[in-house]
Amino acid sequence: ACENPVRKVLETGKKVGLANHTLLVSRDGREIPIKDSGSPIIMDKGETIGVVLVFRDDTGNREAKSQITVLKTIVDNSADCVFITDPKGNIEYVNKALTDLSGYGKEELIGENPRIMKSGHHPREFYDELWQTLSNKKTWFGTFINKKKDGTIYNEKASISPVFDEDGQIIHYIAVKRDITQDLIVEQRLQQSQKMEAIGTLAGGIAHDFNNILSPIIGFAQLSLTNVEKGSAIEDNLEEITKAAMRAKELVRQIL
Repeated sequence: ACENPVRKVLETGKKVGLANHTLLVSRDGREIPIKDSGSPIIMDKGETIGVVLVFRDDTGNREAKSQITVLKTIVDNSADCVFITDPKGNIEYVNKALTDLSGYGKEELIGENPRIMKSGHHPREFYDELWQTLSNKKTWFGTFINKKKDGTIYNEKASISPVFDEDGQIIHYIAVKRDITQDLIVEQRLQQSQKMEAIGTLAGGIAHDFNNILSPIIGFAQLSLTNVEKGSAIEDNLEEITKAAMRAKELVRQIL
């Protein structure tokens, strides 16, 4: 049961917030979330003669808090790495995906600058271009080569966006990043496989054409051997031509 708000104000003689009153039931039966407070009515002689209760509809505020809670839950459990910084770039929030990937604990990242994860693989101009984009109040898209706490290098696809207040001033930056290291490895292997396939196709075509050239060489050499004098120099030459052509034919077979 809720404490009697009038009695509470009268006993304390002070303005109090009545946190135990969270719902007001309207005439049509609707339950309206409220914030309320009570203040004593004090006469000139200090005598308390009554209480003023003030109720404020808190529906919008509670709905906003509920939405924030839902969004925070989504971000906390997102597979993408998320961190939020102040306008100077100091980290204020990180989600679990980022701590799992980087190897740094939450307490090690809060208050730090994202440069803690720099790998040294990017030139200064890379970061100058990034900050120039953000300073112009635009979202930056790109790929980072970063370093985990244990020194492992990894690749990230990232977007970094400024967050504005009501006056259009930047109050935060939010970064959403995804580890693409394995994706790049798979892509490189696919490209290598495609190169090898192209080389194989080219080699097969060349070998086929070369085979077509070797066949008449071998055939005419063997035919000529039947028409030359046994033990002659020409016979020896034709036999060497045939041997060389047969070795070439074996090489073509290996290429195929």
